[in-house]
Amino acid sequence: DVSNDKRRTKLAKLIEQNCQRVQYSVFECPLHDNILKHLLENDWLPILKLSEDNLRVYPLNETTKQQVRVYGS
Repeated sequence: DVSNDKRRTKLAKLIEQNCQRVQYSVFECPLHDNILKHLLENDWLPILKLSEDNLRVYPLNETTKQQVRVYGS
């Protein structure tokens, strides 16, 4: 959750360069750990104001990816 519209838009645009948006504030990022770490540390987290904002990253391995269920469009 990013409290500031300008920061939220900027972050979303950067994330969309490497990830697929699946909901308004949910992205799937099939990235290797080292690439994800680099993007987080150098591109995404510097935009945030961590006293007000938060970014959650949930790892999905092959097993958990197979358990994902999507209903509807």
